[in-house]
Amino acid sequence: MPSRLNNLGVSFQLRFKHSLDVSDLLEAISIQQRTIQLTPTGHPDMPGWLNNLGVSFTGRFKRTGDVSDLVEAISIQQRAVGLTPNDHPDMPIYLNNLGMLIESRSERTGVVADMLEAVSMLQRAVHLASNGHPDMPRLLTSLGNSFHSRFERVGDVSDLNEAISIHHRAVQLTVHCMSRDKEEAACLPLGSAPGPRCSVNGPCRFSPPQTATITCQDG
Repeated sequence: MPSRLNNLGVSFQLRFKHSLDVSDLLEAISIQQRTIQLTPTGHPDMPGWLNNLGVSFTGRFKRTGDVSDLVEAISIQQRAVGLTPNDHPDMPIYLNNLGMLIESRSERTGVVADMLEAVSMLQRAVHLASNGHPDMPRLLTSLGNSFHSRFERVGDVSDLNEAISIHHRAVQLTVHCMSRDKEEAACLPLGSAPGPRCSVNGPCRFSPPQTATITCQDG
């Protein structure tokens, strides 16, 4: 039952992405909250389903600007990260999502400690991503953006240099990815807005910059 509810919630997320109708997002949140309630402690899919719910709250925050949604999204993503082992292939995505949310909080509050935590978390996401990880260009983009934001906040030129280096690496990886056969390519040109990417396994995943990549879990 929870896996089918998760799929239904992801479907509403997808429809919101195209319709921008907040009622679809509200329905997704309601369904995904029920998914979590019905999922037993220790269930292996719990982190992915928490991530899905966090994505929905993030979407509503970006749509309405309600800070309580940002707070809820951070709390949910922290729980997803806490339940996921470091060697899990989706851990970099969960850390990326959480880091971006904390950076959003820093932009609103001006708390430099949040910015430092966001950079640290995004660095960890890149560090844990294996060579050839399909989301590496996006993880690098998030990290580069965070160093650029920190430069603008504190004025340390070394942060700007680091941002340039990281973005350069993201571009190199993206060009390499584009050179593959189109049916095998797993990443998109830097700065493009990826659409839904569906497969029979895997959680709904929110990827930088401010775009969502959603995969549907078959139950």
